[in-house]
Amino acid sequence: MAEGSRRRSTRLQSLTEARTQETAKQQVHPAELLTSKRRKTNVIPSGTTLLNRSDDASSKNRKRKRGKLWRLPEMPLDILFEILELLHPSDLLRLSRTSKSLRACLLNPTAVTVWKRARGNVEGLPDCPPNLTEPRYAHLLFEHTCNFCGTSGITDVLWECWVRSCYKCIEKNFIGEEEVDLELPLNKDYALLRYIWDPRPKHYDRLYLKAEVVELSKKLSATKSKEIRALYDIVQETVDANNTETKYVNACSLWYSQVRHQRAVELNRLRKERMRGIQDRMEALGWGEEFDKMIWSTKREYMRHASVNQAKSMTDRIWRNIEASMIQLFTKFKAERLRRERVEVLCKRLNILKRLVRDEVLALPPLTPLPDVADLLEIPAFKKIIFRPSEQDVNHASFDLQMLRFQHHVTTWKDQVRETLRALLPDPVIPGETPEQSDKLFNLATSFLRCPWCVRPVPFPQIVMHKCMRQYVRFTNDDLEEKCFQHLRMEPWLRWGEKLVFDTVASKAAEAIVLATGEDVKTTSHSDMVNLEGFYVCPHCSDDETYVAMSWRRAIYHAATNHRQPDLEPLPWTLLPDAYEAEMQEEQDGQRHDIIEQMYLMCCMRCREERMSPQELVTHFVVKHSDILDEIREDSRCFYVHPDVDDRCTPREARLKIRQDDKAEEGTPPAEDSSSSSSASAWSTFNSSAGPSSEGASQQMDPDEVGDDVQATAQTEDPSLSDSALEWNTPSSAARLSTDGSSEAEQ
Repeated sequence: MAEGSRRRSTRLQSLTEARTQETAKQQVHPAELLTSKRRKTNVIPSGTTLLNRSDDASSKNRKRKRGKLWRLPEMPLDILFEILELLHPSDLLRLSRTSKSLRACLLNPTAVTVWKRARGNVEGLPDCPPNLTEPRYAHLLFEHTCNFCGTSGITDVLWECWVRSCYKCIEKNFIGEEEVDLELPLNKDYALLRYIWDPRPKHYDRLYLKAEVVELSKKLSATKSKEIRALYDIVQETVDANNTETKYVNACSLWYSQVRHQRAVELNRLRKERMRGIQDRMEALGWGEEFDKMIWSTKREYMRHASVNQAKSMTDRIWRNIEASMIQLFTKFKAERLRRERVEVLCKRLNILKRLVRDEVLALPPLTPLPDVADLLEIPAFKKIIFRPSEQDVNHASFDLQMLRFQHHVTTWKDQVRETLRALLPDPVIPGETPEQSDKLFNLATSFLRCPWCVRPVPFPQIVMHKCMRQYVRFTNDDLEEKCFQHLRMEPWLRWGEKLVFDTVASKAAEAIVLATGEDVKTTSHSDMVNLEGFYVCPHCSDDETYVAMSWRRAIYHAATNHRQPDLEPLPWTLLPDAYEAEMQEEQDGQRHDIIEQMYLMCCMRCREERMSPQELVTHFVVKHSDILDEIREDSRCFYVHPDVDDRCTPREARLKIRQDDKAEEGTPPAEDSSSSSSASAWSTFNSSAGPSSEGASQQMDPDEVGDDVQATAQTEDPSLSDSALEWNTPSSAARLSTDGSSEAEQ
């Protein structure tokens, strides 16, 4: 085997020597290479092995990787300049960075004509300013980089200073007016310096280029103070130069804004063509309906998609790359559209149910506790109709059967409310407890529930019509039922009813106040305490010098808000002595006007729109019931007062100084016997499905009785309505319409 290898090596060596001799015979003079049309052959020196030959070949291949224009600097300058004059100035900048020889050639002062003629290839480009060279001028116009740190993407030019700068470099290379005053001995108002307005967000100062300020400062400092003429020449030369540059600044700024506008128009055209191309291809695939039914949010998402928002023409190759993502996007759009259409159908059906419920409400007296549309939506019979397939037609007739059973649904809802409230009371439920027994516990003066939304103690039956119990909360999920509540802008009463808690602090305070009156805690109702119309002294806020007195409602809010500390020792409340009642009444009368203005409890008897201020009620009559204004003027029952009274509708506590003659014999007079004035059960209206007549249950106001102190009183045949109405003896706001149609609110 070794002998065969030796024979092969001898043969290869002989072949190599023969090839070398043959190549040597074919060598020609270098001058003849220019005219020779034959293919060049590689000359291998004698004694070169195959390994050396491959190394030489690889080294020559590396040398051949030069660009095709690597001999360009060796061309005659006149021919080279003729070629370069046809380029764009930005191309000249890039060409000057390719090699040292081209850089030296293009940045040589003799090549200024090349830059000028290349600048002429740009339409409308102003001449180069005298303070800039042609390459620097081209760099400022066409290179979007910061002149200080080289950060790319800087599109705005600070023309007054002939630079581009990022926000970080503005902080370093520009100074404000205060620093300029320290640098220059002369005032900057002599137009010696050009300034810019700070382009950074939330910055509104004048800025000056720090290098120019330093340069001018050196010039002025080098001039002796006695050489007034030389100093004047420097100032005049600087002012003339600034005036000359201002013309170039205006011209360049105008040209640059036009170029950017044209570029933006061109990019928008390309984007529109791309979107049109995508739309044509998607319509060919059967997605044309999605384009026709796009809403603004969907269209915005489509236009901002990464595959759509590009300034590139749509080609078949690009479409093959983005087709899958577009189909996925429009599948999502279709699901959202179908869901949106389903919600619209449900909302239309809810509006039908809302009108039907409104007709039922108008047929009943005001203040009758009834379930709202949100409560009916949780009843399976109504829910089944509302959530029928979208293809089925749902109209007023679809609800006829359930509206005939409306009173049954009302009774069921009331039973659920009763069970919810009864479970909150501290007294245990007695087996076989009747509704009448539950009513007595509900109506006690010590029964207060704490609202989970406004955190206020609310008595019964006010809690049933409390505004927070239907408070709308923005939902985060996309459940269809939650979308219905979002459309109604309310929640079912039972949802908030589950969050109610028994207010122990308010109950203990009420118990102390009832004991101060001498009444029985187990039999006195909330309406009994309202009818007493007495004033009560807070034992925690009063001292030896001052009485802190308030009404019954304010006392409950005061105790539940200011004395809610768990470790607070309970103290007995006392009645305000009779000698201070006149002063207390006068103190509270001064608050009447402010309370009336903030009392959003006025309700229209005609359409039952609720919770308006007196001025809003008058406006409501003029706008909504303008066709029956004359009838409203003659009707003394055109409005009523909602019973949902809170602490903002009651006079604030008053601080009364204790008289010296009363300090020795301070005491509380016995309260009058009011056991005979116990009210009827507030559930009498709550349990009744029809209730009393609307004429007897509404708040009345006789226009002939309107004067300086007009009261909105509840004249009703059912005592339960007076239990839930405004009971404190304050003049309310009564609105009436004058004969000429103008509105007037009188106290």
